[in-house]
Amino acid sequence: MKKLIIAIVAVFAMAACNKPFEENYSQLVLDNYSYTLDADGGSIQIMVYYSDSWTAELTGADTNWIVLSRTSASGQSYLRITYDSAVSVDRTAYITFYPAHGEPVDLKLTQKAK
Repeated sequence: MKKLIIAIVAVFAMAACNKPFEENYSQLVLDNYSYTLDADGGSIQIMVYYSDSWTAELTGADTNWIVLSRTSASGQSYLRITYDSAVSVDRTAYITFYPAHGEPVDLKLTQKAK
């Protein structure tokens, strides 16, 4: 009888492990809200945590040096940000995330001059 109970518990434990872990985020959360970008150019990947749909928009005076891998998604998603190499002046851009419900969230991107 003891072996049967252990086997049943093991089966339920294995079934629980196969279920993907996903938290419920009622507010949009980023893994970081500010990045200093490398002067040589490149890309970074950020995680957007949210349980509903969201959109993203580049904001700032000069944003033609940044490309977003996506401008909308639903649920928790990665966003890749690709950026050009630095120029002769410091530059800053923002990505504003608009959740389906709640307040917008800003991500600040700064790149120092070369």
